[in-house]
Amino acid sequence: MSTSKLQISTLVSPNTVHTGVLQPIGSKSFIKKLIPAAIATILNRRTNFDDTTYTNHQLCGVKYSMFNHNNRNSTVIDIRCWIKGALHAFEKNYLRELYLVFMKADNSTDVIESYKFKFNYFLEGEKTPITRDRLEQATTSLLQSINDLNVYDLLQTDQFAPVIMLTYNKETPNEYEPPFHHTESVTASKILNQISGGVNSFVYLGHILTGFHSMKCRVKGSHLVPIDSESNYTSDVDDRIDEVDRDQHTTDNKMKVEETFSTETTSDGVLLLFTTK
Repeated sequence: MSTSKLQISTLVSPNTVHTGVLQPIGSKSFIKKLIPAAIATILNRRTNFDDTTYTNHQLCGVKYSMFNHNNRNSTVIDIRCWIKGALHAFEKNYLRELYLVFMKADNSTDVIESYKFKFNYFLEGEKTPITRDRLEQATTSLLQSINDLNVYDLLQTDQFAPVIMLTYNKETPNEYEPPFHHTESVTASKILNQISGGVNSFVYLGHILTGFHSMKCRVKGSHLVPIDSESNYTSDVDDRIDEVDRDQHTTDNKMKVEETFSTETTSDGVLLLFTTK
């Protein structure tokens, strides 16, 4: 009985969509369910992990995946732990951006494909009324956009190494670390330079707005966006400008990495690259 209740509580359902627009706690709970659902669906549609990695579900006829906690694949367990850390930061209103990055297995700073989730938190006076139908439509649109990525060649598990990178709001205490994680001493700036450099086009996946929180999602990868039809895959002008601006972490960035690496500062957030203990 308890296992069944736990499984149901983690799903993105019409009921969680409804409570997501009613009050801040319901909104936060909804986003915390949507983050792992989106990431699991990305892995299901973009990688060749075994089907037993996931459990499959639907929201209003749109398919999405969740992680199967009985699967013992070590890489997937790492990803699930990273997500737990991200959810801890989101719960505290610390999380600003989450990057899911696929890098070449033989080069830990050579980015193949990257997914960016950007979060905003609204004060009570800033709340914008959002209807259940509108949130449901935005959620199914995001999940369908992720599903549509399966038209591209799958990333093979022996050719990529996944990592999750988090940035934080400036109010975040310097000593903060989410559970299950510790700061990894890697050249994080090189990874961000790759993500923000090169071709600036991206595939816009969706924008979730509950009235209390906002989550935008996009993917970058030169093989994902046909050069001759770039405009068909990118978002509205305002969203393009916002995404490009937010990707400029090459100056004014304070990184929480070990002293052996160079540091830069930003007034907007603190970058951490996590791995499991």
